[in-house]
Amino acid sequence: MNLRVIDTEPASGFYNMAVDEALLFRCKESRFSSGFPALRFYTFSPPAITIGRFQSLEDIEKFDVDIVRRITGGRAVFHNGDLTYSLVASTDNTFFGTGVFEGYKKMSMIFKNALHILEIKAELVKVREAGYPKNVGCFSSLSRYELQVNHNKILGSAQRVKEGVILQQGSLLLNAKCPALSGQNAKWRQIGLSQIVGREIKIGEIISAVKESMKNMGVKIVNGVLTSEEKKLADKLVPKYQRHQTKCLNT
Repeated sequence: MNLRVIDTEPASGFYNMAVDEALLFRCKESRFSSGFPALRFYTFSPPAITIGRFQSLEDIEKFDVDIVRRITGGRAVFHNGDLTYSLVASTDNTFFGTGVFEGYKKMSMIFKNALHILEIKAELVKVREAGYPKNVGCFSSLSRYELQVNHNKILGSAQRVKEGVILQQGSLLLNAKCPALSGQNAKWRQIGLSQIVGREIKIGEIISAVKESMKNMGVKIVNGVLTSEEKKLADKLVPKYQRHQTKCLNT
């Protein structure tokens, strides 16, 4: 299977969410010019909090950062020191699975094998942890087929299925850079992989290892960039994300 892999520059939360929706739309329209399905890696600048499609804004503490509502579900993520990915694929793509949990499991296995390449032992979570719905932050509790290291969650994902296309967004927590989220508040608990293993884990290391992991699973990596059409559509979508922080986003 060919997989288009896109590594984009750091961008605002509004733009990052707009790009992911643009990729979803372009996939839905079957107009990719350089490969399908697609996997994008990205980071946030400035830092931002993304919240789930149905999550109440009242759950979110008033940090001095952008708050952006995703079109996928899940809980809130403080993006500062993490590596985020988005995957777009057809629902009939047998490699990434045909259901929500199959998609979570496949991407977690890809990252699990990537961490093994870096000599980091990660484990797949088998069942959802009690109290998950009550916690504000994604990384404050464990759910099925997420990834943990030394009993600390390091990879969480959320998904949306739209007209035969899957958009899955996930975050690998490398460094916990906000003291307010590092254990003082149990509902926001975030501990980075670098803190867990006692050495700095760089984003480039992870991306290279993920690519190697996928190659070992028979995937042909096709390095790509956003097309001009995808960039134009993302630019048009940015104002929607800036306006609709308090509402469920429809797409």
